[in-house]
Amino acid sequence: RVLFRSQSIAYANHVPAWPMLLTIPNVIRSSFLSSQVFAGLVGTTCILTIGGAGRAMAGRRVGVVAAFIAALYPGFWIFGRELMSETLTTTLVAVVILLSYRFRDEEKMSRAFALGAVSGVLVLSHPDQMLLLFTLLLPLMVWPHEGSGDLWRRVRYLAAASVAMLTVITPWVVYNNLRFSEPVVLRSEEHTSELQSPYVIS
Repeated sequence: RVLFRSQSIAYANHVPAWPMLLTIPNVIRSSFLSSQVFAGLVGTTCILTIGGAGRAMAGRRVGVVAAFIAALYPGFWIFGRELMSETLTTTLVAVVILLSYRFRDEEKMSRAFALGAVSGVLVLSHPDQMLLLFTLLLPLMVWPHEGSGDLWRRVRYLAAASVAMLTVITPWVVYNNLRFSEPVVLRSEEHTSELQSPYVIS
């Protein structure tokens, strides 16, 4: 009899949004091609959303031009071929821009919450996007502009967006810190953990 020990090594060098999304095509058929086709569909959504964001910014003509440029620009579609997380990141950035303009057009608590939730998913796609909380949500919701409500109302919008964002992110942070001996917030290439289980082959 020979005794072996299997090792399961946990890493935190990838945030979960894109890997979890790629499980969808594998339910139907587990192949690299099916994942590429799925990534192509996500990229198509990105083009449409960019068009919608352009329309929200400056009208229908700008939206059409923006979608056309996005469809031709290799910096958008090349990531889908390689199954890189930027496929999802660019799509979510476009969604965040679109939701930001919709919130600016009509301030509602539901729109603030939706914007925060999508921003949270974006962070789980690319951790650097955590800066959105300070570079987008804070000035968008708190800085006074034409048609905005009083300061207390704007602070409540920011609070709702922040809670939604943190609600999406927190499960991943908790999961990481249960796995590793040292604190890991979103991603770290340095921390691993090993789970060993003995089994015997006769």
